Amino acid sequence: MQSRLLLSLVLLLTALMLTAQSSSLNLKVYLEGPYNASSEMMDTKLYDLGYLPGMKPKTFLATAVSSEDPYNPPTLKKSNTLDVSLYSQRSVDWILVSIVDDSGNTTWKGTLLLEANGHVVTDNIDDLTLDQEKKYKLVISHRNHLPVQSPLVSVADGALSFDFTTADISGLKSIGDDYVLRGGALRISSDGSYIIEMSDIEEWKNSIGLNSSYLLADIDMDGDVSVHDKSIILSNLDASSTLK
Repeated sequence: MQSRLLLSLVLLLTALMLTAQSSSLNLKVYLEGPYNASSEMMDTKLYDLGYLPGMKPKTFLATAVSSEDPYNPPTLKKSNTLDVSLYSQRSVDWILVSIVDDSGNTTWKGTLLLEANGHVVTDNIDDLTLDQEKKYKLVISHRNHLPVQSPLVSVADGALSFDFTTADISGLKSIGDDYVLRGGALRISSDGSYIIEMSDIEEWKNSIGLNSSYLLADIDMDGDVSVHDKSIILSNLDASSTLK
């Protein structure tokens, strides 16, 4: 009797080990603010000027910001300090990525670096284990863009992959042949419904004229809060997305 019970336990543990395996993450995302339609790439002005968290500004009288995670830090993240060693000439900004399984449980959540071609750097992920038999939603949030989530995605060949730049889903905006996260959402929330509204314009008004730093209301991400940032908000008024 005990031997049968032990055998059953071994078989159960083996099955769990086979379904829960170390996995990789492949994501592509564009942000409207820094997106350049002519090049189909995002501008890297915040990196070029040294304004990203933890960098030394390259312009006179610019305000440096610490390498503290702008997402407060998210649950399940091991540190509230960003890995600035990942910066390169392709760096655009940091995004918050959440992986939610088909039962609604958050499997992984962390802050990842976004590059000009939309590639999401995952070199700082060392603990991603996904159940090969489950499906997952991928949630992308940014400090001044509308968050979005993917439909349920399966793990294929040990990787969880989704291209938000080609996906016609709620919260995204079409520019030419590409889809981008809508700019102008100036408040970070944890869940529920999100909408770009006049209160975002008021937030912009409180920051107009600020320059030479890593600024929330700098939606086009050129280091300055200007009327161009306002125009992005106005173009997206009443746009919304729902995270479930």
